[in-house]
Amino acid sequence: MTKTMCNYILFCLIAVSCNQESKLELKYDEATIKAVMQDLYVASSALKDVKEKDSLTILYKKQIEQIHKVKLSEVEKDISLLQQHPEKYNELHSAVRDSIAMAEKRMTNMAEGEDK
Repeated sequence: MTKTMCNYILFCLIAVSCNQESKLELKYDEATIKAVMQDLYVASSALKDVKEKDSLTILYKKQIEQIHKVKLSEVEKDISLLQQHPEKYNELHSAVRDSIAMAEKRMTNMAEGEDK
């Protein structure tokens, strides 16, 4: 009986530790992280051809923090945690890319409509 009890306790410990590993303790929800990532990509793209980007980068980051009411250092920690769960991170990253692609398409369509 003690061997069975030891096996049961071992099983419970393994189950609990596996369950804890799969939980993500994020400071911000995934929708917020996604929105912040989108804005960071847009800001990065806007600065692509700018030579003196340091001050603009700081300004953009402050604006992103204000808009989303976040601290970028905390968002970066959340992204690092998500990267430890590749399936979840890839899903989020794909959603960000898709949203940016859709926004670019809308902007292109709007610009084409203005040309007519």
